[in-house]
Amino acid sequence: MSNRGFDAAAEIRHITAWIREWFSVNGPSASAVIGLSGGKDSTIVAKLLTEALGADRVVGVLMPDGIQADIDDAVEAARINGIRTRIVNIGGAAEALLHAVETAGTATESDESALSQDARINLPPRLRMTALYAVAQSLPGGGRVVNTCNRSEDYIGYSTKYGDAAGDFSPCASYLVTEMLAIGDALGLPAGLVHKAPSDGLCGKTDEDRIGFSYAVLDRYIQTGICEDPTVRERIDRMHLANLHKLKTIPTCPKSACSDEDLIRAALDARGRAYAPYSHYAVGAAVLAEDGQIFTGANVENASYGATNCAERTAVFHAVSEGVRRLAAIAVIGGAEEESGEMSGEAAPCGICRQVLREFSVPEELDIIIAKSITDYRKIKLSDLLPDSFGPENLAK
Repeated sequence: MSNRGFDAAAEIRHITAWIREWFSVNGPSASAVIGLSGGKDSTIVAKLLTEALGADRVVGVLMPDGIQADIDDAVEAARINGIRTRIVNIGGAAEALLHAVETAGTATESDESALSQDARINLPPRLRMTALYAVAQSLPGGGRVVNTCNRSEDYIGYSTKYGDAAGDFSPCASYLVTEMLAIGDALGLPAGLVHKAPSDGLCGKTDEDRIGFSYAVLDRYIQTGICEDPTVRERIDRMHLANLHKLKTIPTCPKSACSDEDLIRAALDARGRAYAPYSHYAVGAAVLAEDGQIFTGANVENASYGATNCAERTAVFHAVSEGVRRLAAIAVIGGAEEESGEMSGEAAPCGICRQVLREFSVPEELDIIIAKSITDYRKIKLSDLLPDSFGPENLAK
């Protein structure tokens, strides 16, 4: 597909600046640790790291599983980037772990003594990530493991969860394969490495053989929604939906019951992120959804005062944008902070915020907690603050 409009040189400057900024906060003296496979992504990302941090702060780790046919490509990638390398052969560890799991009686429906093929394929990438973190944790000044996935692979889940999908930072996860190729070319990397047919190095097939379509077709579909082959389109959609869990943080079960104090604490934490340079009146809010989830928000002021958004609305919009449609409670805390840590006064929801809360609640049931501190607060119903209110049901035909 065409990359017209994609300025690879500008994106290189953007990515390297982002890497420098990330390390300035998350590891000013740390090195970047990268697994070098000899493929395009690790070669390109290694170059971006050296451009951003200098070759002396990048460590490449080669991790063959026994014998790797194309390990010379990984060696070449390290050489052209001028980075230090370590070779960690995971073959013995992979074989030992496979044997240990099999003899433990891990079962499939067809054979109680056998591991599934997918389990066998995904075990080495997880061992490789373990090795990368072991190297990173042993470096003077510490190390930060880079994730080398791209947007195309992430979209269809073509990565191993807690294997190559892991890492501390991911500089290229927003870029499609076709864009990565353009970046690689703009960096002046050898075409033999940048345009090498991608493969996972695990099952003997190229990526495109395994997924059943080309990255050019996938990238076009991601960007435009166009794919003329309905079978391929259906396959892409199925892979995308089935693998979304790989892109999400681990789900956590909310408390079965959220106390008023819990909700106030969440609002107080949000208050610390308020943007109030004009009024200096910082407010935090936390809404409790009916399913027990908590969503927070802070007030965000604007030089054009009318564009300011209250903390309550920020929290509600946060919840709604995540699919919530019914609220159970909201806690609000704000104002000038006294030496005791308490607020000097109460920050009750304004009229517009009350109307927004009305949209997603039953007024007689929604609890509004107006707090000065975690222990000093009062609780009222929305119906008390907004009597005889107008809501969605008034527009029902």
